[in-house]
Amino acid sequence: MSAQRARHYLAWAKPYFDSVRGRVGHIPGRIFHLWHGDLRDRQYGERNRRLAEFDFDPFADIAIDSSGCWRWNSDKEELHEFVRRYFESRNEDGVAAGCQSTSHGQDAVPTIGINTICI
Repeated sequence: MSAQRARHYLAWAKPYFDSVRGRVGHIPGRIFHLWHGDLRDRQYGERNRRLAEFDFDPFADIAIDSSGCWRWNSDKEELHEFVRRYFESRNEDGVAAGCQSTSHGQDAVPTIGINTICI
């Protein structure tokens, strides 16, 4: 992790740690979690290597716009393209290669991926 990325992370993490100070607990119940696809498809290692190659600096390369969303704040077109393709390739819906369906009769659930719908 570059020095800039470490500083950006710590700018978020330190106030969070200061507010929690290890006081973590639990309550009984259920939660709903949005699945982010198989871990192998998330490509965390590759993403970090490539961000380093592009000298990604979160303080300089991204900013929050007036609606509270991230936007590009640099002219690093190759970085922007890499990030777009990275998120497209993650298969967060779990779409299998070749659009293989895991459906079983009337309980079938459509699987939706980038530019693909498998039923």
